Formats: sequence, structure tokens, C-alpha cells
Amino acid sequence: MEVLLYALIGIFGALSVIVFLWGFVVYLARLGTERRVLGIRIMEWGVALILTAIALIGVLRFFE
Repeated sequence: MEVLLYALIGIFGALSVIVFLWGFVVYLARLGTERRVLGIRIMEWGVALILTAIALIGVLRFFE
């Protein structure tokens, strides 16, 4: 059961990094315009998701 949870958290973490990188690409693509705020917001969500994945790993290790 723990292996499955670690795998799911790993997939969640990988998707979080992809969301952050997508936000970075959007930010760079819209660098000269006012619409670059969308890239910043996507990166903020990516960071929040990464921190959530790290917290989930900590909670899982705590209950181990």
C-alpha cells in the first residue's frame, strides 16, 4: 500500500514540476507584454503543488 502511495505522490510531484515549467514558458513567451502575469500565476500554482507533494511525503513518512 505504501509503495502505491509513494508512486502516486511521485506522479503528483512530477506533474507539479511540469505545471511550474509550463508557467515559466508562458512567462518567457509573454515577457514584453502585460499578460505575463498569467505565467507568474501558473508558476505560483506550480510551487504550491510542489510544496503540497513535499508535505504529503512528510506526512506519509511520519505515519510509517
